[in-house]
Amino acid sequence: MNTLIPRPRFWADAALQKRNQPPLFIELMIFFLVMLVASMIQSLLETPFMMGWFFSEKMEGWRALTDSLYAQGATANEVVDASMDYIFEAFAGEIPAWLFAVQLITCAANIVTAILFCKLIEKRGVATMGLGRKGWAGEYFLGLVIGLALFGIVYAIGVALGGFTLGDYVLRADQLPLLLLTALGFGLQGAGEELMLRGYLAPSLNKRVPAPMCVVFTSLLFAVLHVGNPGFTAAAFFNILLFGLVMCVYTVKRGSLWGACALHSMWNFAQGCIFGMNVSGLTGSPTLFAGEVVGYNDLLTGGDFGPEGSLCCTVVLLAALGLLLLLPAKDPAPEEPAEASENPEER
Repeated sequence: MNTLIPRPRFWADAALQKRNQPPLFIELMIFFLVMLVASMIQSLLETPFMMGWFFSEKMEGWRALTDSLYAQGATANEVVDASMDYIFEAFAGEIPAWLFAVQLITCAANIVTAILFCKLIEKRGVATMGLGRKGWAGEYFLGLVIGLALFGIVYAIGVALGGFTLGDYVLRADQLPLLLLTALGFGLQGAGEELMLRGYLAPSLNKRVPAPMCVVFTSLLFAVLHVGNPGFTAAAFFNILLFGLVMCVYTVKRGSLWGACALHSMWNFAQGCIFGMNVSGLTGSPTLFAGEVVGYNDLLTGGDFGPEGSLCCTVVLLAALGLLLLLPAKDPAPEEPAEASENPEER
């Protein structure tokens, strides 16, 4: 057994419960199809809210633009092109905080899609995705604490080196409901990504490839999925890869996905809703403190991508990964595979 990255028991249970074992390439294609379905469901859920916002707040600007173009003698094609640019810029730019929260909440599509696929197609229960019932509350709480501590250290290093400033407390009483809604959104968003990659894909791949390869591959895929985010850089890619490694190794060592879901969610919530920074290039959430970037070195601050693109983050994640690799595994799979199949749903 690999002592640095051992096979967790729920991965072994997942391999035993699966009925169909397609070739590795087909398994990956199926995963991307599941991701596509989840993305389509998410788009369907958020589109009415986005359209409502556009027609209520951006429609007047669009009409003014088209009227001006027609007055200048623009052709129909020119008006259409300008309208498309206007619409794209409207949705790609800053959106209201309530719409940002809605977009986060619709990430629940990842959770539902991953669980339904595993239960209905792969014929395995949620315990084989790392969501066992035993001790789940303690694991989740521990993940929240670690997530807050890790990003707090990142931010403290940035402040000490002159890259960030904490700023004043700015949350108004009337923003509290929106803050709680955003917290729910980050909870669903973090859990959705963890379930897709560390709860569904990693155990499915582990039937054919060793646990260390599953950890590395899913972490690389996690980084690639962030390539299109605003302000993305090579440093951001490396840090997102490191974060994926930390999440996967944490899951492996704890033998549960609950803690990783909480850590991931709290990490994002701390960035956007406590310290007021960009979260993987995204912004728009209400915040407790008006954190500001005061340094001009993107390697120190992360630039438009936020602290996740900074060397401060690199140092903290490397240290966290090194520590996790040295810790003993809480629930590794037994050497004898048959033992792993006993009542997985009870764990």
